[in-house]
Amino acid sequence: MNYSSSVSGRTQRQWRKEERWLEWLCVGGLGISALFLFCSGLNQGPLLDGQEATLAQVAKEIIQVPISPSGILQDFSDTLRVNNAIPVVTENLAINEPWLFPTLWGQPYFDHSFLVPSLMAIAYQWFGIHEWTTRLPIALLAALSVPLFYKASKELFFARLTAFVAGFVYLTLLLVVYWGRLGTVNGAILFFVVLFMDGILRSRRDLRASLEVGLALTGLLFTEPLLAILLSATVIGFWAWDTPRLLQSPTIAFGVLLGLIPAIAWYSYQWQHYGSVFLQEILSPQEFTSQGQWFKLILFYGLKLSLYSLPWLIFSIYGWQITWKSQYWSWARFILSWGGGYTLLLLMMPGHWEAALIPLFPLLALTSAIALIQLRNFPPIIPYPKPLRLALLGFALLSILVATAIAFNWPINWLSDHQQPFALLVLFFLSFTLVMAANLMDRHRTEFISILMWGIYVSLVLFVNSPFELAKFSGEYPVKPVARLIQETVPPNQLVYTSFPRERSSLNFYSNHPVIPAEKKELLKYWQKNKSPYLLVDGETLSSLEKSSVKLLGESVLDWHLITKK
Repeated sequence: MNYSSSVSGRTQRQWRKEERWLEWLCVGGLGISALFLFCSGLNQGPLLDGQEATLAQVAKEIIQVPISPSGILQDFSDTLRVNNAIPVVTENLAINEPWLFPTLWGQPYFDHSFLVPSLMAIAYQWFGIHEWTTRLPIALLAALSVPLFYKASKELFFARLTAFVAGFVYLTLLLVVYWGRLGTVNGAILFFVVLFMDGILRSRRDLRASLEVGLALTGLLFTEPLLAILLSATVIGFWAWDTPRLLQSPTIAFGVLLGLIPAIAWYSYQWQHYGSVFLQEILSPQEFTSQGQWFKLILFYGLKLSLYSLPWLIFSIYGWQITWKSQYWSWARFILSWGGGYTLLLLMMPGHWEAALIPLFPLLALTSAIALIQLRNFPPIIPYPKPLRLALLGFALLSILVATAIAFNWPINWLSDHQQPFALLVLFFLSFTLVMAANLMDRHRTEFISILMWGIYVSLVLFVNSPFELAKFSGEYPVKPVARLIQETVPPNQLVYTSFPRERSSLNFYSNHPVIPAEKKELLKYWQKNKSPYLLVDGETLSSLEKSSVKLLGESVLDWHLITKK
């Protein structure tokens, strides 16, 4: 018979059972919440132009018969070279293994490795080609990163409540929700960054975790190689400050190299197939833009960081102040070295791209959790900082102003009559949550933390399940009706030129044809020389063509006309 020597009357075995039960409750709660938020409503709206539709086309070519780069697709190589970094030396190179050598319209695709398109291709094989199968693999990876982030946070703080709050803040960050629900590499980067963070923190007490570090670096090398290099340099600085013995450990080096074997093998295989041009292309991010240092810091990174982190940025700033005063603790050293070292390396880069911000958002969740737990432990006689309450009220006021503008269609017609009630419901619930949290803070009630987390989560669930299409916010025309017109009337393996000024990769994907933008003069030249017998033009361009030679294909859609010569 077991007898307890504790005041509570509980044995050590009972304590261990309770600890395991609480641990599974936290992990399961965060995992189920993440799956519901990231995987619900994935079929809302068509694929977005840019990376999402491009990767979907690459995945489709993996499972379908390879497209021949000869014939009419030869004319498309210039467009691919400009928009997708297809070097001249690799044009018309035969590709026999699309799973290892991704292609885009028959040409080598270097912007991203085979990992994300292969995951999409597997989903296509199992469930068919749809919007939700394009986004499902990334949504699952992003959802898995949430309980993994809780695990890494507990490794850092050793406190379950702090780790749980950090995991929930991470779950409800706008950047995590946005990129975690799209079929892009950014959702996979979220997972591998958190896996990398967990391996780094665990390796301080268990050297075998270095294998996890190597596997995470392999995943980053398969998604965004430049981030893997920057994060590796950042972590070396953290180890040198906090645990310098790890830099001299052969076990750490062996574990990291063992985890890097898949990346080394794949890069060697690509080098053998393509030559040195492969590394030159893969190490340049797709959205890498050269600008001045001040522009990167203030206009791009600063605005993006603020937009994607509200309203948690309010508490993160307070958490950074606490972290700066706690530099003698290991958790503070990790946050400061990761945030400061990575940001410094980022600003030294000759350009900027949006995915570079992703490694900073787990730190934002950590610092927000530090601030929230600090506020929870405030003595009752000490009021909460007034700027925090005012910031919540200010953000609530901003939500109310946006809701008013949408309700009265001022200064533009924001949404359709069908979408407007959903937007007003989301903004009303969000503003109500912020006002209630500010009121509880004013009364020194710690319940404001749970109200804030739960309210933001419900607001995000309502938003992702509302009938919004992100493409409409960019002013583009609806792509599916136009793509259906092209698919039904244009024969296979035929180029289509369009008067629309920008290439729409979603139109290429849905129509199964490359649709190349061209200026009006170029369209007339192609028309006269019969270089392309199919044109997708607007009404103004159609009126400038010779009517006697124009044959209309199908019914016009949204003032877009598909024509050919008589």
